[in-house]
Amino acid sequence: MTAEELAQAVADGETIRKTFFAGVDFSGLVLETGIFESVDFTGADFRGSRLAESHFIECSFDLARFEGADLRQANFVNGAIAGVSFEAAQAEKAKFLKCNLLGGQFTRAVLAGASFVDCNLANAAFGGALLAGADFIECDMTLADLTKLDLQNCVFIKADLRTASLSGAMFFRTVLSGANFAGRAMPGMRMPGCLLKDADLTGCDLTGADLEQCMLMGANLAGAKLSGANLARAVLTGANLAGGDFTGVDFSQAVLAGARAEGANFSGAKFYQCTAAGLQAAAALFRDCDFTYADLSKAVLDGADFTGAQFSRTNLHDVSDSGVIMRSRRGTLGTDKDRYQAERWHELGIREGE
Repeated sequence: MTAEELAQAVADGETIRKTFFAGVDFSGLVLETGIFESVDFTGADFRGSRLAESHFIECSFDLARFEGADLRQANFVNGAIAGVSFEAAQAEKAKFLKCNLLGGQFTRAVLAGASFVDCNLANAAFGGALLAGADFIECDMTLADLTKLDLQNCVFIKADLRTASLSGAMFFRTVLSGANFAGRAMPGMRMPGCLLKDADLTGCDLTGADLEQCMLMGANLAGAKLSGANLARAVLTGANLAGGDFTGVDFSQAVLAGARAEGANFSGAKFYQCTAAGLQAAAALFRDCDFTYADLSKAVLDGADFTGAQFSRTNLHDVSDSGVIMRSRRGTLGTDKDRYQAERWHELGIREGE
């Protein structure tokens, strides 16, 4: 079957199955809405072709060329697409499911609203691409190039970004749930309003980073360096901050309820109106911190150091503070007897009946 005969078959609504088109020139052809199953397009040339709304199921495209092609709303399922060039392709809302896109070239491609699910994007290059609203779900992005890209409102679920190039990338309200950044050096990174639920940030250098209003529930920041970072109004419920450097961090109106922070250094941090009920902060350093209107009720503060800390209406209800270093409790609110009894009514009731 020639390229022209294929175009006619597609126009006639035929499904193309198990056909060999390796190295064939399809440039400029109209193949819109085509359905292709187990077709070999290895090294084929689709430059400038029209493939909008086409479906490619278990097809081979290794080393094919799609520069300038129209791939809007096209679907690729279980495709072998390694080393393929999609430079300047129009691929809005295109979908790639379980595809091997190793080394793919997406430079200057329009990928607004596109989806990549369970794909191998290692060494893929996206320089200059438009990715507004694009989704990357459980993809391998080892050494992927995302330099200077606008990633606002994009979705990265369980994406491995440990070695991806992120220099100059713009994050705002980006979903990064379960993303892996472990060990990365990202000083000064700006990620305001991003969702980083369950993200792995262990050992990261985020010195001076802007994480204002970030949602970091369950995130792992153990051993991370965030000195001077902005975490105002961030939510870190259940996050792991153990052993981290949070000196001078702004936690104003942040939520650290139930977070782990054993051995962390918060010296000079600002906790104005911070909600940190149930914070696990044994042996942590809180020297010279501002706890104005902060809620530390039920926190574990055993062995913590509050030398030079400032308190004003700071709630220390029912805290565990064995061995705590706190030279003055002026400005703090101690355990509220009525609240204590109300919170433990069942336990107290049992004891009274014994």
